[in-house]
Amino acid sequence: MFCFENSFDYLFQRKYDDHATDLIKTKLADIVYTLRRDKLVPADKTMDLRKLLEAKTGEQGLTTSEKDPEELLQLLFEKVFKVDPLLKLGPKEGVFTFQLILDQSSTLDKNIPTLQDILEMYCFHEKIHFEQEPNVLIVTLPRFGSGHKVFQDKVIPNLELDITNLVLTSAKDCDTCTQQYAVRQCDNCYSVTGRGRPTFHCERCWQHTHGPSTKRRDHVSTALKIPELVNSDDADVDVLDRATLQLFAVICIKTSHYITFVRTSKSADAQWVFFDSMSDRIGGDIDGSNIPAVRVIEELKHLNDVDSVRRMAFDKKLSEDFNRLLSDVYICMYRNLRLDSY
Repeated sequence: MFCFENSFDYLFQRKYDDHATDLIKTKLADIVYTLRRDKLVPADKTMDLRKLLEAKTGEQGLTTSEKDPEELLQLLFEKVFKVDPLLKLGPKEGVFTFQLILDQSSTLDKNIPTLQDILEMYCFHEKIHFEQEPNVLIVTLPRFGSGHKVFQDKVIPNLELDITNLVLTSAKDCDTCTQQYAVRQCDNCYSVTGRGRPTFHCERCWQHTHGPSTKRRDHVSTALKIPELVNSDDADVDVLDRATLQLFAVICIKTSHYITFVRTSKSADAQWVFFDSMSDRIGGDIDGSNIPAVRVIEELKHLNDVDSVRRMAFDKKLSEDFNRLLSDVYICMYRNLRLDSY
């Protein structure tokens, strides 16, 4: 969230009325400064933050037990800093982390699904839409306990996540001709076309594919609103301005230990760094200490080519770190470069 990223800096740049929150803000800022300078943070600094959080919120176990990242994020955003939800799902509904809730019978056509596949399948199946483009999107993949995932093998986190079809205010292009903006959405086509999502149609293509003489004539459409800009004389109807998000961090877990992969910049060819606070250990359980690991992972550039990643996985040519990323992915963090305020 903070090492190479500034989307959350507003948390410790705001003014807070109560002293306890101000102390947490100051401690968090100190941790972020140390992390950006040294790429590691001493354990005593994070323990001090845990103590302040426990005193402020009354949450038990922050200094003595393991906590899920979702719990900590919810605590910081909602109970401590009391900021607006990161993702709006309706006029009065919002969330800080978007949890993909899929049962173990859920299936996808691809051997190794992408996060794009899973996100679209879940949202369209549950009829969930984003009220607007988010600045930041934190997605958690479905798990049953710390070691059991719905998709037992691997998931590919997309470097670029296309949420155009999920955002109510985004124009959609016609699936058939791809030259016109869609004015109709067909949910019935979800199980007919094999796309894993509803289909979108301009009026002419709707009549061609769903007219009285077609096999899909009984399908019911939902009217889509086209943003005003698209209808203006200045709008380029040949090029759809798609809503995309850039992946900047992935948290993985296999049993009870979390590791992270973090993007070092916003450039397309940015390097990725692996972080493990407990990579090795010196001494015993009581008097010993953990040895952290920080290293560059060159292979993550292959995430741009999903088919190549699938071939590498099938041929068992993935490095140990790359395999851990795909096998143990749990939380993916995305940023909106178009709405970036920094």
